[in-house]
Amino acid sequence: MLLCQTFISSVSAQELTSGSFLVTDSTTTYGTSIYMISYSFPSRIAQGSNITVSILFTLDSLSGLALYLVNYSLSTTVLGSSPVPIASRTINAPGNGCYPCPLLYPGGHFGPVNITMSLSSSDTGLGPGQQMPANITIGFVSTVWYDPGATAFDSGSKSVGPLTIYGPSQRTNPSVLLALEIVAVAGGLLAVVSILLLTRRSSGVHTTPQARFRGCLLPTS
Repeated sequence: MLLCQTFISSVSAQELTSGSFLVTDSTTTYGTSIYMISYSFPSRIAQGSNITVSILFTLDSLSGLALYLVNYSLSTTVLGSSPVPIASRTINAPGNGCYPCPLLYPGGHFGPVNITMSLSSSDTGLGPGQQMPANITIGFVSTVWYDPGATAFDSGSKSVGPLTIYGPSQRTNPSVLLALEIVAVAGGLLAVVSILLLTRRSSGVHTTPQARFRGCLLPTS
């Protein structure tokens, strides 16, 4: 439990969604297994980026003839309004694949592990300024070893919280910005010229052809 609290507190300072849940499975004549899954992930993510879900998988307790786990894996899925997942990934303990995995006894844990998924624009289809609601689902599959040598599969999953995926920000095309700047500069110059002309006319100064070319006239006899 202390490990779970440490895991949650280590991510609480960030803008993440975090929590934990219990799963009771394999309630058979051989025994019962109870699991705790703690998690954290960002509540908002940009389209085209990667989302990372951190998970701590703990074997809380085993009862009856159950002794330990011989195989276990974790999965994460991003679901939108469509039943087709936006993204999903599964990892096996202790890395990309193992069989059998290191034995996991009651009180033991796997993780924290980071499961990273890509949210491409082809999967979300969001335009500038758009966003869509989604959900994160965490699941697991494990193999329980019972005395005297029997095995059984456990599994479970849960939707652990909302996720908002947002599209690219609305930006003006650079060529449009340049055209607007040119228009603004031209408008400013035109305003200055208009003010100068109005000022010159209001001052009462008038030029005649004779006054304009006085310096070029020859004296008359």
